[in-house]
Amino acid sequence: MKHKTCIHVTSANDSTRREFISSVLHGVASCYDGEVKVCPEYELSGSHGKGPVDWVIKIGDTIIVVTEAKREDINQGVGQNAIQLQTSSQRNKKKRTYNEALREDVMYGIVSTGVDWVIIKLVTTGECNDNDNGNVEVLLSSRTPFTFPINESVFDKSLMLEKLKNLFGQIK
Repeated sequence: MKHKTCIHVTSANDSTRREFISSVLHGVASCYDGEVKVCPEYELSGSHGKGPVDWVIKIGDTIIVVTEAKREDINQGVGQNAIQLQTSSQRNKKKRTYNEALREDVMYGIVSTGVDWVIIKLVTTGECNDNDNGNVEVLLSSRTPFTFPINESVFDKSLMLEKLKNLFGQIK
């Protein structure tokens, strides 16, 4: 089945792109019968910052931080998301025992302009508290952003679903 798009997301304003990203996130979450929740403007607090993140995807006790990047600078969004992940990691480690906090911690983030999407994996090892970040490593899903084929005048829904499955399948 072919569908027509009404606006090119790359040339859209911030609120239109934000609405598109939100629709994608809620669409993916709806495939999991309530096991996955999307929370907009989720509040985080830690030594690296305080304030709302654009979205958090909750899967049980796991959270995935989602950041909307400006259309011309996804790299800035990657940096912002990495700091938000580190802040979230700090908050989560405060709830653990000392021995649990010393183990490797993996968190995932998503950065999107609406068209371009990047999956981030943040790995922290060692003690992470307000004064010490432990060892932090930020890994990207690929060297270039994953681009959805949505700015064509006509696109194939099955192709879009396959692309979404491949993108979100990187989070394990």
